[in-house]
Amino acid sequence: ALWRVVKEAKESEGVLAPVTVIGPSQYANLGLRHELGRSGYVNVRFALLPMLAEMLGACAMAKADRRPLTPALENVLLRAVLENAGGLLENVKQHRSTLAGVRASFSDLRRAPDSVPQALEHSGGVRGEVVRLYSLSRNSTVEDWYDGEDLAEAAAEAVLEGTAATLAELGLVVFYMVRQPSPGHVKLIESLAQTGRCVVILGTTGDEQADGPVHQLGDTLRPFLGEPASANPENGGELPRFPADARIHIATDAHEETRHVIRGIVAEAESGTPLHRMAVLYRMDPPYSSLVRDELRLAGIPMAGPGTKSLADTAAGRTLTGLLRLASSTGANDSLRRDEVMAWLTGCPVRRPRGLKRQLFSPSRWDSISRKAGVIGGIGQWRRRLVGYADWQEGGAGVDPDDLTDGQVERTRSEAAAASTTTTSCLVG
Repeated sequence: ALWRVVKEAKESEGVLAPVTVIGPSQYANLGLRHELGRSGYVNVRFALLPMLAEMLGACAMAKADRRPLTPALENVLLRAVLENAGGLLENVKQHRSTLAGVRASFSDLRRAPDSVPQALEHSGGVRGEVVRLYSLSRNSTVEDWYDGEDLAEAAAEAVLEGTAATLAELGLVVFYMVRQPSPGHVKLIESLAQTGRCVVILGTTGDEQADGPVHQLGDTLRPFLGEPASANPENGGELPRFPADARIHIATDAHEETRHVIRGIVAEAESGTPLHRMAVLYRMDPPYSSLVRDELRLAGIPMAGPGTKSLADTAAGRTLTGLLRLASSTGANDSLRRDEVMAWLTGCPVRRPRGLKRQLFSPSRWDSISRKAGVIGGIGQWRRRLVGYADWQEGGAGVDPDDLTDGQVERTRSEAAAASTTTTSCLVG
């Protein structure tokens, strides 16, 4: 039904005519966009109801000098309102659970008809106190701030008045399987329906209880959209069902769930299905990414799939990210800090610079020499202090040569040569 509506809009308005699909979730929109992309349609936008309200109503709110009530500001407001809490809430107004509960109650009251807060306000107890606090919060924000409901109502008003600047860019708006829209969003749908710029596609399951909210929304929109038309699938009205061999298993925990899957793999393999024709799919990385791999390894079942560690955790990844961090600090006064440079050199598989003898390539010794030379950071300090340390070692480290044994002399010369190598390799090579 959705693709039929999009096709008809493109045929009547032109291939490049805009169409906006308001889907039930970001994941659903992503899947729909990929599916539509295979057909070659262009200029079809997928968005959510709050995004549509922002596109149509944000300008009106800006003209009224009202700003969005962000989650951070909402937390500040809730804490300020709870300071006025009385009754049973007075002793727990600082508790984290109280803040979370009041926030959820305020959200429910905001989406409820105006008659609901009025009826609950006189009930007393916790409910009456929550409604009183809700009225305080609304009175403190209604002039300067706006929430999602205010934005949706402003968008609906802008559509009816013809002042929504972005309305023409949206083209035909198709509301596809929207999930329990709030009163403000229902007003927005009604305003677009009155202007003849929208189509609403609702899905039913055949279960009376599950389809109750859908039928209620249909009854609300019927005066503006007319009687609903049936859109049965092309397979003769039959709804798609699970394959006959599909099963749903309820497990006590993730480990038992994974073991059940492995038992199914073993059974399929014994019946003749090759392992490369099987797949284990999971929605969340933790804990399944490592759990599935570990359980399959313990069961002796070979597998091919994504690794459990990211590319940044590999030797090549550490080398590249470390080099990028060093490069990003070259403009600072403390660039090329000794600890960072040596951590990168000693912890990554760095290739020996060309022309440097194998026996002189020793990052761990360079670490020791640069520490003795007093290097902290900065390209100039690297040069000065390493060269100075090499000269000092070449001169006998401040000791009379007659007081040194042959081994000590050889050691100071080796230290001087290593310091010179460190200077060349770290700063030039």
